[in-house]
Amino acid sequence: MWSTWVCGCNYGNRKHWERADSRWDRVCHIPCEVPIKMGFFAEAGPIQIFVSNHLIPDEMEFQYGDMPNYTTSDGSVKIQKDSEVWLKIIGTRFCIGTIKDDFLGVINDPATA
Repeated sequence: MWSTWVCGCNYGNRKHWERADSRWDRVCHIPCEVPIKMGFFAEAGPIQIFVSNHLIPDEMEFQYGDMPNYTTSDGSVKIQKDSEVWLKIIGTRFCIGTIKDDFLGVINDPATA
C-alpha cells in the first residue's frame, strides 16, 4: 500500500501529522500563506499546497491592495495571509487542494481577531 505523510496541523505548540492513504482525500486545517490572482498557497509542515482559483467557490473574487485576498461579494468571508482554512487535498503528486466543497473554507480570519 502506497501512503505518504501529507498533512501537518498545528495543535498548540506541537505538530500533528496525519498519515494519508493515496486512495482517499484528506481534509486539513491549514493557514493560508500567499494569496495570488491564480489561487493561494498554504503550508502543511514541509509541504506547500496550491489551491487554484478554479477550486475556490465562485462567489469569492480576488482583491488587490496592501493585503491581497479573496473576498465574497458581501465581504463576510475573506481569505488572506494567515487566514485558517479547511481544505481538502485532492492531488498528492503536486499537492493540489480545494475549498470548493461542503464544510470547507475559512475558519479564522486574522483581520477580525
